[in-house]
Amino acid sequence: MVLSISLVNKLVFLFIITTLVPILISGYITFETSKNTLENETLDKLETISELKTQRITENFQVIKDDMIAVASYPDIKKHFPILKSHFGDWNHPEYLESKKILNVQLQKFEKAKSMVIDIMLINEDGKIVYNTNPDHGSKELGLLLPDPDQKAFTEGQKGTYIAQMFKNYLENFEPYMLLSTPVHDDDGTYLGLMTFELNMDQVFSIVADPSGLGKSGENIIATKTDNGILFLSPLKSNPDAILNKEIEFDSSLATAMQHAVKGEKFMGTSLDYDGVEVVTVGTYIPMLDWGVVSKIDSSEAFESVAYLEQINILLAVIFTILVGLVGFIASKNIANPIIKLNKSAKSATSGDFSHTITHHGSDELASFVTSFNLMLEKLKIHEKQQQEYHTKLEKMVFQLQQQDQAKSEFASMISHELKTPLTPILSWSQMLQQGIGGDLSEKQRHGLEQIILNSKRLQKLIQDILDLHKLELNQFSYTTSKFNVKELLTQVAEDFRDDRQENCPISVDSEEIVMTSDNHRISQIVTNFVTNALDFLPAKDPQIILSAKSEGDFVRISVKDNGVGISENNQKKLFKKFYQVDTSRTRKHGGSGLGLSICEGITEGLGGTIGVSSKVGDGSEFYIKIPKLLVLNSSEFSHSESTN
Repeated sequence: MVLSISLVNKLVFLFIITTLVPILISGYITFETSKNTLENETLDKLETISELKTQRITENFQVIKDDMIAVASYPDIKKHFPILKSHFGDWNHPEYLESKKILNVQLQKFEKAKSMVIDIMLINEDGKIVYNTNPDHGSKELGLLLPDPDQKAFTEGQKGTYIAQMFKNYLENFEPYMLLSTPVHDDDGTYLGLMTFELNMDQVFSIVADPSGLGKSGENIIATKTDNGILFLSPLKSNPDAILNKEIEFDSSLATAMQHAVKGEKFMGTSLDYDGVEVVTVGTYIPMLDWGVVSKIDSSEAFESVAYLEQINILLAVIFTILVGLVGFIASKNIANPIIKLNKSAKSATSGDFSHTITHHGSDELASFVTSFNLMLEKLKIHEKQQQEYHTKLEKMVFQLQQQDQAKSEFASMISHELKTPLTPILSWSQMLQQGIGGDLSEKQRHGLEQIILNSKRLQKLIQDILDLHKLELNQFSYTTSKFNVKELLTQVAEDFRDDRQENCPISVDSEEIVMTSDNHRISQIVTNFVTNALDFLPAKDPQIILSAKSEGDFVRISVKDNGVGISENNQKKLFKKFYQVDTSRTRKHGGSGLGLSICEGITEGLGGTIGVSSKVGDGSEFYIKIPKLLVLNSSEFSHSESTN
């Protein structure tokens, strides 16, 4: 009987759902069709408006541009421009005033005929104003640079007619202005300077502010792109002071249409405006000015005519949802209760308690699921016990590893103190004895002291290599950064080797002039190791070692190349392993611990670079590193003092 009632409830529930879904789908399709039709009509209208604004703005600037080119070719300008420049700073000189008077007759008349032009200026080769037509500006601007902050009106204007981006003019109470510049040449083609128009934006703002066809909420906007986003160039409805003040970053969810428009990409569709309001919008691009133009209208106003249909759909959805809810409530008694129990048991299981098994009477799929769930809890209980055992073992292993690391640190400290400390006086006294502090030495005594000094230095280097390797393994190696010339570093390394060997050392430097910021001490350590290895394998005849560095984008490739015996391909794969040596026999001719290249690899990786070797048996070897020009250190890697390294 229970199964029969449960089945009926399920069937009733299924019937209601199959009735509700087609009605909702039908209403949704009707609504979306009407909305899409209206949206397309609105977009067509906005596209026409946006293209019209773009065309009118472009035409205005094109006319001004053409007029400027014509004015710059006036004979009087070519004649009097040199006179004005020759009296720079002496603005009351009779010749200056006479030339200014002659040019005012022509240029002030032109200025009055062009509403956008408020001043016509002549600029000398130094970018300074030597003449202007606006009597309100007078001599206060003479001798100054053009007011645009990046001076592109001057620098780019020398190359050809150039329209500078809108800026806040500090000479005009920080109001928005633009500059239009073109070069002026005499009849022989000699460059005289620039002619620059100072343009106010009232006419542009008037075109943009015209709301025709945009309803109550619509508006037109102009903006340009910056390094990081878009900068608004016109007043906004919600922010009249947005001109050159409001900026939105690229990839923001706001002003999507304008983000596309300033990049030269046309946009048509629904998006969020600068205030996060959903709008229907069209964005176009003005190539001449590198501006984006957007015409938009709020979606709420654009789709107002379909709002009633939406309300009907919502009402129907609410009614049928209530009906479905009532039927679902009845059906849930047989379906939801076991699920609630399963949920509680699952939450307990997530907390590690697998003892809450559940019961459910029946033979349907839900009963089968409950049985499987209980079986899963039993397996999880077993698995939890195993995990605890594994965790205990893991903690013991970690503790053992920590003890081993501590033992390694203590061993490294013991080496530093017990081996390095006695080496210092041995080496110092040996060197003093060699210099004759204890009296004259026989040839045999001198040879013995040389062997003591040589082997003391080798032992000292071996100890330092072991300590460096230990620090690298514990990630305790420290670095410092400084700005230095790579070629000078390589030259210094070569000089050091020449001083040490006190003979003709076959080391030359062939490097580009590269300045980088990194750890010059560590880089010198790597190069020194490369050179030391190369010296051991040079041929007796015409030995050669070349230190070089070249720039590869953001990286520098530093290499040491020799013409020695070379290294086989099989040995090249093992060179950077700890304690590895190509010749491991007892009679090997070349010394070393086999740690140098392993340490070099660790240092290179710490500097953010890579290390490698290129060699061929009988044809020499080239060891190289490739590291970034700018080293950025974490706080844990930074060292304030080289001595702490």
